[in-house]
Amino acid sequence: MLPLDDAARILCDLAPDAGDLASARKVAERLGRLPLALTLAGSHLAHQLLESWSMDEYDRKLGEESTAIVDRGATGHGTGQSRHLVGRTWQLSLDTLASRGLPESTTLLRLLSLFAADPVPLTLLLPLARGELRIDGAEPALDPERLEPALRGLLDHSLAELVETDGVRCVQAHGVLLDSVAAGVPGRQRTPLAELGARLVEAGLPEWDDESAAARGRLAVLAPHASALLATVPNERTAALAVRVVGQVHAAGDFAGVQDLAPAVARQVADCLGGEHPVTLDARELEARALFRMGHYDESEALHRQVLDVRERLLGPDHMDTLRSCEGLLAPLLLLDRHTEAVGWGRRALDGYRRTLGEDSPQTLNVWADLIELLPHTDEERRYEEEGRALIAACERALPPDHPTTVRARQNYAWTLCTVHRYEEAWRLAPKVLADRVRSQGRDHPLALAALCLNAVAAHGLGRTAEAIGMLEELIERREGVLGPEHPFVVENREWLTEWRADAAS
Repeated sequence: MLPLDDAARILCDLAPDAGDLASARKVAERLGRLPLALTLAGSHLAHQLLESWSMDEYDRKLGEESTAIVDRGATGHGTGQSRHLVGRTWQLSLDTLASRGLPESTTLLRLLSLFAADPVPLTLLLPLARGELRIDGAEPALDPERLEPALRGLLDHSLAELVETDGVRCVQAHGVLLDSVAAGVPGRQRTPLAELGARLVEAGLPEWDDESAAARGRLAVLAPHASALLATVPNERTAALAVRVVGQVHAAGDFAGVQDLAPAVARQVADCLGGEHPVTLDARELEARALFRMGHYDESEALHRQVLDVRERLLGPDHMDTLRSCEGLLAPLLLLDRHTEAVGWGRRALDGYRRTLGEDSPQTLNVWADLIELLPHTDEERRYEEEGRALIAACERALPPDHPTTVRARQNYAWTLCTVHRYEEAWRLAPKVLADRVRSQGRDHPLALAALCLNAVAAHGLGRTAEAIGMLEELIERREGVLGPEHPFVVENREWLTEWRADAAS
């Protein structure tokens, strides 16, 4: 790999009329700064007869076709062409490995080619090495005892390398190589390999209810591979896996990560399964929830309504998926100050969950917890204390004391108490809520930051101004890192800080 600026200058030297250095940098980065790929790309751009692509157009084409167009820059398509084509150079090394008794390296590289070019944790391959999962229909066959020699063969011939990501040992191959290998996987082997890849990713996922920082880290490593499987071999299996991963990333609190993942996954799933397939609707619902979490409330509401309309038409008004869409509307409407509408949708979801899941299910109690925060803003203000105490009692009766729904109920009720200026009562709950959030989810989880915000507001309401300002300063710094400086919560917190400092100085 060449340094980026050197790689870009090679492209500019070979095709000086195709674009400037900035455009060349984009193409060079996409090609991994590999000399052979850069030479072929520059030759292609310089010698087109019927078309005259700019570097920006070439970069766009690479996104659609990747190495398939790079090799068009080769000349003399005849004998010895393998050494002059990106799509064939790797085969020379695999042929050598096969001649030395390691044909299984081909199968392993084909499996890796269906993943992303990101690091693949070695632990992901353990079920294969232990014989817990097998590749059916792959040629050459890859038996468990042959996996390690096959991997060592790839490493010895520089077809892959060992890297470390956040303390986790991984194997990584170059993106251009993987793309080229994936394009050459025989059709009859693609589905079995993708099925195995999906099962390996699935086995590596954290538990559904794990919202810890460690879970967020593991999901960040695995999410690109789930998306790549969907892109490379789109079918119901890979679509369901990609949507599950997006859902777990959301549940673990990586809201910025969900915003990056969800739209592309939703589009790919819709292309694969159709716009009204249940998995597609799940993907679009997650996209709507990601929009809400990152402050795009109008867009979130609109997408939730679209999904709700389809679910209601296909599944009926009382189906669990339909009720979940009703629940999804509650949060964006709350922050759009459309409180009466939000209560209506929340009540519909709550009543439906109570009928189908029972009074004490976590889903029922979770919606009830969201409704508590709304009551002071509506005609039902007089009920907030009665319902708040009843909610917490129900959570403590039905769920473990540190269950996320129990913590959510305490947190939302404390916010309600702040809304009606009962700060002393709110302060009795706020520090414990913060401690519970940090212990189970980590100090930078967005919901832990919301708990820190609650503590700041309660402290300010009690006249503990210096303490409140200190907490608010910390909150702004950490929220900027997690949600970005332009998120509505960050903007609002900065306004509070200005007001609180002015009040303290007066």
